[in-house]
Amino acid sequence: MLVFSTYLNKEAMKEVKQFFSSQIKSICLLFTIVVGGFLTLSSCSPPCGEGNYLGTVEECTVTTDTTDAGGGSGGSSSTPGYTLSGTSFNIPENGGTATYTVKLDSKPTAAVTVNISSADTSEITVSPSSLSFSTSNYATAQTVTMTGVNDNASDGNQSIIITNSISSSDSDYAALDNKTVTAVNVDDDIVQVTYSSLESILKEISSSTPPSFDNFTVVLGSQPSADVTINFVSSDTTEATVSPSSVT
Repeated sequence: MLVFSTYLNKEAMKEVKQFFSSQIKSICLLFTIVVGGFLTLSSCSPPCGEGNYLGTVEECTVTTDTTDAGGGSGGSSSTPGYTLSGTSFNIPENGGTATYTVKLDSKPTAAVTVNISSADTSEITVSPSSLSFSTSNYATAQTVTMTGVNDNASDGNQSIIITNSISSSDSDYAALDNKTVTAVNVDDDIVQVTYSSLESILKEISSSTPPSFDNFTVVLGSQPSADVTINFVSSDTTEATVSPSSVT
C-alpha cells in the first residue's frame, strides 16, 4: 500500500499568510511510503526548497527501505514462537484423558513440526505424536490428547513430563527451546486385603456329629511390588483349626 502526502517547504510556510499575494519559493513532494503495514524511510533529491519557483514542482528521486521489520526479508511480522493452552494436568489412570492445544505465534517461512513425546508411556500416552503447521494453518490451534494407563499397581500418583519440540527448515523456529507439560497419572489402586467372610459358625465334633467345616477366600486389592504372604492362626486349636496355615 502506498500513501502519498504533499508538504510545503520551510520558506513557503513562512509566507503562507501571503499565499495569494507573494511568491512561494518552491514546493516539494515528500513521499511517505507504507509497505506491508510498516513505516519505511524515504528521501528527496535534490533537497526540498532548492532550485525552482512557483508553478514548478521539483523533481524528486524517492528511495525507500522496504526491509521487513519482522526479522529479515520475507520473515514474519511477529516474533517466532509457539503457545500451549495448558501445562499441568491430573489424569485418572483408568483410561482418563486430558487435552491441550498448540499453535504458532507467527507465520513461518517453511513447514514446522511440533514433536510430542511422553517420558513414560506405561503411565501416560500422547496422540498424535506430532503436529504439522504450514504457512497457511500456523495460527490454527491443534489438539494433543493425553491418556492415563492403568497398571493395577498401587504405586501412587506418577508425575510424567510431556515434551514438545520443534523441527523445521525455518531457522528461527528450529532454534526455539522445548516446552513441557506435566501430566499426573492419578493412581486408583488401593493397598488392602479383602476376605470373603469374617465370621464362621462351626459345630463341635461329637460321637454323633461329623466334623463341621467352613471356608473363606482372600484377595489383594492391588498388584504388589513383591510376594505377599498371609498367615492364618487359630487362637485355640482345641476348638478350631485352620488349613492351610498361610497363602502366598
